[in-house]
Order: sequence, then structure tokens, then C-alpha cells
Amino acid sequence: MTEKLVITFFSTHQTRIQALVMARSIREFGGSLADSPIWITTPEGNEITGAIKAELLNLGVTLISIPNEPVIFQFPYSSKPLAAAAAEELADGKVENLVWIDCDGLIASPPSAFLLQEGKTLGYRPTDIRNIGAPWGEEPTPFWKEIYQCFDIPPEKIFQMTSVTDNLSMHPYFNAGLLVVRPEAGILRQWKADFLNHYNAPVWQPFYEQNQVYKWLLHQVLLTGTILKTIPNNAMQCLPEGYNYPITLHHKFQSGEGVKTLDQITTGRIDYLLGEKNWRDAFEINDPVLNWLDEILNKFGDYYGN
Repeated sequence: MTEKLVITFFSTHQTRIQALVMARSIREFGGSLADSPIWITTPEGNEITGAIKAELLNLGVTLISIPNEPVIFQFPYSSKPLAAAAAEELADGKVENLVWIDCDGLIASPPSAFLLQEGKTLGYRPTDIRNIGAPWGEEPTPFWKEIYQCFDIPPEKIFQMTSVTDNLSMHPYFNAGLLVVRPEAGILRQWKADFLNHYNAPVWQPFYEQNQVYKWLLHQVLLTGTILKTIPNNAMQCLPEGYNYPITLHHKFQSGEGVKTLDQITTGRIDYLLGEKNWRDAFEINDPVLNWLDEILNKFGDYYGN
């Protein structure tokens, strides 16, 4: 039987509390999609164990061990394309919509847009801030010229996007924290192949020397190249606002544009937020989703595994 939707993410034992928060949020706030299969990929030798593993299994989560690639994993965020590709390989021919989502977040309301529209192959969100993205209306930066050349991207593939929090126009720059794909299209497996082919290329070294942010964001830039070369623009579906909401960048929204409580979003990324001083002051004290999160952390421990 073909599954209509599967949600997958990567975790290690160190991020087991994050994995539990994500899985529980799907089950509790996912509405009609709450019972969708959840696949968690973990690296061999660093799998989730103990009480949290038992909790996840009680939630019906499937834990999938993938090869540990210590040399590759030393590169920032290399686990994303490797884990996403492994899940897509398993989903091909068995799943209609595969959701790749970052572990360090939650689902706060039913994510109905995870079911892609007919004829769409990819659901995406733009990157949160433009950062190293190429400004719209200008010649591509030298860095992006290299990307377009590496991936043989013609000018007609380039379209305008707007970054989420700083609201700046830019060339396409897809967020690697949330993707919905048709597994048969092979987007995530192509992302892995392109990452392995390009991440250590000498052409990027001058950019790394200029600013380490190029290294930390290369996985996401290479994802952009993969998407632009792999599928036609009309097969892409931009997911609504409130999907992949950057909770950790809540303070960067212009006044009045951020949410008051997290039940106003669909999915969000917590990231490093809970380690920030006075982070809770940005949200209303009776925020039901944050109160729900507090209950989990009070029972199971620190979100960051400390």
C-alpha cells in the first residue's frame, strides 16, 4: 500500500530530546495527518537509545540506521543531504509525499500543505535571511556565478524570491530545513550526489577564507543548484507562511510581523533559541505550544542534551 505522507528527519543520541519533541508534536498537533508514519534516520554507532527510544517507539516512530560517514560528517550540515537521500531511497515507490524536516523544531498545527498539489514535485520555503543569497535585480555575485556554472543553470531558470524575516528580494535560495518531495523525482538523492561531488571542491576555498558562512551554508546553496537543475519551475510549490517559521529568529521580524503565540504557526524551527537569555519574553506567557514544550522538557531534560 502506498502511504500518502511520511515525515522524516535526522537525529543522533545527543539530539534525542529534539527528536521526541518533533515526533510528539506531529502526533498531538498534526490533525488529520497526525498518524502519518514518522521515520528518524540515525548514524550507526550514535543511535537513539534508552528511555527516549522507548518513547519514540511508543509513538509508532520507525528508527532507521544509516552508515556513519565520519569524514563527511565533519563538514557542516553534511548529515542533511545524506540522511534525506537515505529516506527518499526507502520511500521511492511507496510514498506519495515525503517531508524532510529539521529535527530541532516542532509542528504546531495541521500541516495540510504537506500534501502537494497535483503536478507539483517539490514543496519549499525560501531561506530565512538573504545573507549570502544573490540580491534580485543585480548581477549574480561571484559565488553564485560559480554555482550557476557548476550546475549549468540557464538564466531562464532564475526567478525572484523573498527572504522570510528580512523581507529582501533575491535569486532562488531554498531553505534546507523543510522540503516536501515526490520521492520518484529523486531530488534528495540528487542533492546528496551533488553535495558529495562539490562540497570539497577547491573553487570554494577562497570563499571559505573570505567568510566561514559560505562553508556553513554550502549544503543549502548546493540544494538550490540541485533543485534548479533537476525540476522545472512550474513543478515547484512555495509552502504558505507559517511553515518552517524561524522561531529562533523571531526577534528579526519587523514589528507586528512575527507571531504572538506559536499556535499561530504550522511548523517552526527552535534551533538555538532555548539557550538565549530571556528568550521567553518574546512570546505571550500563556503560549499553549510553549507550555506543552515545557512539560516535555520538565519530564525528559534539556533540549540540547546537556
